[in-house]
Amino acid sequence: MPDLSIRILSTEGGVAFDPCSAPPSSTVTWNNQTRQTHQITSGTFSTDPILAGMSSRPDFVIDFQASGTIDYFCTLHENEAGTIVVTPVQPMPPEGD
Repeated sequence: MPDLSIRILSTEGGVAFDPCSAPPSSTVTWNNQTRQTHQITSGTFSTDPILAGMSSRPDFVIDFQASGTIDYFCTLHENEAGTIVVTPVQPMPPEGD
């Protein structure tokens, strides 16, 4: 099961992706809530085509050393792109502090 799911949403202007921030090593999927098929690509990663009402396969795993922003886009539609902001995990302070 993924840690995060990014919704692909229909808008008046086309398609939008949920904003996403995630720590390194998270698994991410895209949940297609439009009537069109989409396919997400980022660097060397690519999903299978994501049919309407379905979630992406395979899961995208954020590298454990990742930082900054990961850009992704739909290979089937121009101008459909989004980002994942990689946020470091903050250690919890020791009890009693």
